[in-house]
Amino acid sequence: MFARQEIRLPGRSPRHPLLRGLEAVNKMGITASSLSRMMGVTPQTLHIWKRKTQADRHFLLPAEQIPVLARTTGIDPNEFRPDLWKKGWVF
Repeated sequence: MFARQEIRLPGRSPRHPLLRGLEAVNKMGITASSLSRMMGVTPQTLHIWKRKTQADRHFLLPAEQIPVLARTTGIDPNEFRPDLWKKGWVF
């Protein structure tokens, strides 16, 4: 297992995948509140993660949330947690 601070998210975008994902679901007409319910977390939790990802491009989200995020946003789970999923993983 890796130390969390040693893990770097892949990609060239300066933005965290969660921020890109929130933008994508918003374009689909899914609110952040609805997304948080799909993920099984409170809207406040999602807001806290959003703030943390804005401050730290390499912030790691909890592994349990990645499958829902990947399916809903269409973003490869490897972009959220490269320590757990290989590139091209499909749910």
